[in-house]
Amino acid sequence: MFPVLISAPSPLYFFTRDEDDDFDIDIEKVNSGTYSPLKLHRVSFFLDAGLEGGSPMGFGFDGSMLIPRTPSVSSPDAAMDCFNGVKAAMMLGGLALDASTHGMMGFGELKSSGYFRYTRALGSEAQISHALQEGGAGGQLNISLLSPRRITQKEVEDAYAEGQKLFIHLTKLNAAYLSFAYSSLRRSETRNALVFGWVACEQVIQQVWDEFVIGNQDVYGTETRRKGLKATRNVAPKLELLALAKIISEDAYETLAVARKARNDFAHEGGAVTFDSAFKCVSGLILLIQEFADLKGVSTGTSHLLEIFNASEKKGCEAPSQRANQSRKCRLGKRQVLA
Repeated sequence: MFPVLISAPSPLYFFTRDEDDDFDIDIEKVNSGTYSPLKLHRVSFFLDAGLEGGSPMGFGFDGSMLIPRTPSVSSPDAAMDCFNGVKAAMMLGGLALDASTHGMMGFGELKSSGYFRYTRALGSEAQISHALQEGGAGGQLNISLLSPRRITQKEVEDAYAEGQKLFIHLTKLNAAYLSFAYSSLRRSETRNALVFGWVACEQVIQQVWDEFVIGNQDVYGTETRRKGLKATRNVAPKLELLALAKIISEDAYETLAVARKARNDFAHEGGAVTFDSAFKCVSGLILLIQEFADLKGVSTGTSHLLEIFNASEKKGCEAPSQRANQSRKCRLGKRQVLA
């Protein structure tokens, strides 16, 4: 057996080998607790995710993700960074999963046959996953096994490969912050969405600033001016100059300006954070990543991510995403003409 760290799914979904990879369960088996849990222990497939020593990441049928325990990845915190790095890449490739948290973490063992089990579930989500694997969760929790979301091996591989094309360029972006911001907003945890989202925004803004302002003589002009620009620390003037130089769109600028004010208000005054403020922050982050991808000539699967929110929740918040798609086309067209 091999010692592993496990990230349980939240909410429940299945990782399947293909679309015909089913689970034998019905309402009678749910009510009686007589379903066979064996398949919930199976690793459906492995993904080369650049882990230490070339070890692959496992994807369990029950929605769990597994990595080997090594000297450098032996704690839940270190494992979360690995899981969220892969989830962030998949998100940029168009497959969004909630970030791995302490509540999802557990220790386990992986057999050479490709089946695994928990040896210790650390948080509530992991405990539920463990109970489902052992057939002891109870009828109410067993119902979640009837029709969960199914994610195939091809979907995971395609999303990760597509997202990695962009993610390798986002060297200043902490993958965990991107995952936490997006999944917090999906759960309406507005404070977390705003805080994590704005930190991620600042990281991407700094990346755009360094590459397309400090690193572009056509923008900074003289070396004296470049030194002055390098000394700029505040995000506000960076956003102003990026918009004036047409490096980011007006839609991205306006959305990020609203998000920056909301973050500053929360930092100085505390209190509640509205869904609209959190949405502006996360949507601004996604728009910024989309425009960075355009500047780098890399495709991204993020354009659909904001569509998962119910229209009644976000009210008029979809406008920035729609306007940004139009402005992206205009900016791309201008660059083609200039070329």
